[in-house]
Amino acid sequence: MSNDRSLREKIRQVLRARRFPDRSPDHIWGGLSTGSDCAVCEKSIAKGDVELEVQFSSGGYFGSYIVHLRCFSMLEDERQNLPSDGRIPQNRVRGAGATTAEGEPA
Repeated sequence: MSNDRSLREKIRQVLRARRFPDRSPDHIWGGLSTGSDCAVCEKSIAKGDVELEVQFSSGGYFGSYIVHLRCFSMLEDERQNLPSDGRIPQNRVRGAGATTAEGEPA
């Protein structure tokens, strides 16, 4: 996914659907990809590219996720900007025609 806007929307969908934990991981390892699919964008991580293994082992989340470095970086950015009530807004893009999570003009 080369388009930042569409990747950020995909990340928000993944977080809303609870397909990826909305907290910091317990461990992160990096290395060369073996061709796995990214748990965030669902695209293959090309062999030879960097992949991260992100592990959760506490706080109600258990398991490991293989992700692109870029996807994880953007996911962390989105996660850290979540509202304090933990709700993930439907539309966080600001500008003409943008709305808040409640549907009000931004």
